[in-house]
Amino acid sequence: MMFGVNAVVGAVQQVIGFIVRVIQMALFFISLFLGAVWYLQESILFHPELPKGMKTPSMNPPGYRRPDEAADLGPPIANMPYDDVYTRTSDGVRINMWLIRQRYGDWKTRPTIIFFQGNAGNMGLRMPNFWRMYDYLRCNLLTLSYRGYGHSEGHPTEVGVYRDGEAALQWLLDASDVDKTKIFLFGRSLGGAIALDLAMKYPQHVRGVVVENTFTSLSDMVEVLFPFLLPLKWLVTKLQRLHMDTIHRVPHVVAPTLFIAGQADMLVPPAHMERLYAASGSRHKKICRIANGTHNETWTDPHEYFQAFRAFIHEAEAIPLPEAPPPKAPATPLNGGKGDDRAATDVSTSASSRCTAADDSNHNNSHMNMPMHSGGAVVVGEMNGPTGHDKNKVV
Repeated sequence: MMFGVNAVVGAVQQVIGFIVRVIQMALFFISLFLGAVWYLQESILFHPELPKGMKTPSMNPPGYRRPDEAADLGPPIANMPYDDVYTRTSDGVRINMWLIRQRYGDWKTRPTIIFFQGNAGNMGLRMPNFWRMYDYLRCNLLTLSYRGYGHSEGHPTEVGVYRDGEAALQWLLDASDVDKTKIFLFGRSLGGAIALDLAMKYPQHVRGVVVENTFTSLSDMVEVLFPFLLPLKWLVTKLQRLHMDTIHRVPHVVAPTLFIAGQADMLVPPAHMERLYAASGSRHKKICRIANGTHNETWTDPHEYFQAFRAFIHEAEAIPLPEAPPPKAPATPLNGGKGDDRAATDVSTSASSRCTAADDSNHNNSHMNMPMHSGGAVVVGEMNGPTGHDKNKVV
């Protein structure tokens, strides 16, 4: 009898010991993972050399090296005249940029778009996108390599890439011959966070902002990419050094803003763009939903995408720039928030894409909605001009 009791006790002790070892191993690997998250956040977020071996545009395949190369890359690309320029940021980092000058008409009178790319690869890999934007919008482009990307110095950080955006805008204002009253910002994914930060800080210089497939915050993206960490969200939040809380910046952006949301985006959920649109503080805002738009290829449907983009530029040019900045918004990297939980305006998405405009300049909903059907796209409403009255048409 005593032998049987000892055997049971021994078995229980073995089970308990096994459970303790499993818990210890789990805690070890969780600690290891969280430690990596702490130390490697920049490496997780920023990927200057992707694909491997293509750190700078000169390492790219033919057609992706310089804007003045002629190549057939999907769209056939005719050479785009450009200036290869460098500038220094406020903290002394030297960054590389391309000013791609419009060859249709007088480039000095055309709109200029500062193009903020996503987090991966050098700027030359966007050449087909540059060409489509250049050709369809008849604009100049200023593209930049963030610090640590391409031929730019330094290492990418959250504060650093915000400073890179400021340096690009400052260079346009100080050293270029472009029309200083027609500067637009465009940002895709991570680039959208930079564009909105810049528009928030320098409203008197930004004619309009276009944001495509951008996240509400990096904290919200952690929930998307690492759902198994949800039970430890409180701890992850404590360890998180990078935030990019776009949801807390967008209410302070007063420039006309176009949100382009790819509905087939498998990386950044389209709901993020809906929340940014709902939280936007602009009196002249519009959201365009592209049904088949993926994270990086929403722009490849040129008709619906660029129709909305072109109409937005045309309408934004009629809205005066503010004479003075609005009340100062939070200047530090905003962190931790779950974002703005206000629901976005519910709009039917039965068409292949849908654009919805909102204008709160009269603080009511009396403006006229005018749908336009073209190639499956439906544009509803429009932004008001400088007088605050509807023009009752969609351009």
